[in-house]
Amino acid sequence: MDDCQIPHKSYKKHRFVFIAGPHRSGTSLVHRILREHPDISGFHDTGVPEDEGQHLQSVLPRNYPAGEFAMHKDSFMDESHPLVSEENAQHLFDDWSSYWDLSKSVLIEKTPQNIVRTRFLQALFQNSSYIVVLRHPLVVACATARMAKRTDIDVVLDNVLRAYECFDADRSHLRSYHIVRYENFVQNSSASVANIWEFLNVDSIPLSEHIDSQANTKHIKRWRSAFGWLERHRIAQQFEPRLNYFGYSIKHPCKMSSYS
Repeated sequence: MDDCQIPHKSYKKHRFVFIAGPHRSGTSLVHRILREHPDISGFHDTGVPEDEGQHLQSVLPRNYPAGEFAMHKDSFMDESHPLVSEENAQHLFDDWSSYWDLSKSVLIEKTPQNIVRTRFLQALFQNSSYIVVLRHPLVVACATARMAKRTDIDVVLDNVLRAYECFDADRSHLRSYHIVRYENFVQNSSASVANIWEFLNVDSIPLSEHIDSQANTKHIKRWRSAFGWLERHRIAQQFEPRLNYFGYSIKHPCKMSSYS
């Protein structure tokens, strides 16, 4: 049989799990832990930053840097987007297939922009679920600004909040999603990972990676040392209600309340 006559492996036979959350929210940590499960396949040693699927495909746009992707309208994609088609679903699956072990029951992919594209991805892949990592937006913004060498912390923070707000608006349209609160995850990793295994309907296995339970602390200390009181007060006045909605606070960054 000629190569051009070899049929594609159908994406409809697989279950997909997309990990979503802004840059520096903890998605890489969750991805590394999940791909170690014997029934799960995730990208590994691909040679691209953080083994993100966005760098391994030719269907989805990926032209906005960390700290601003949610500031652009065309980053937001849902079931009405013109790229929704069976052809593009197959094309995306074909792009990613060489990096997955297709014998596994669950195939995972992580890209920060997934958080503003959950409805779009669900339209492409009917048998899909979403693991959304929720982390203190101020911490995420500080870590992203440091990574991207940006000084406009208020712009980066706005970007993080827009991303979470998009998911909050979209989640009622999703058939299957699980929210991982980063702070709970690092404080009680075994229980948090067990909840993920249950959500994915796979056997529970022990946690294999060391988790830094104080990861937020260094960013909060940097926030307090890098910005004067007036600047911190201005940013708190501007963003506090939006953080409170998700159970976080700028005024009291170490405190956390519920989000459901």
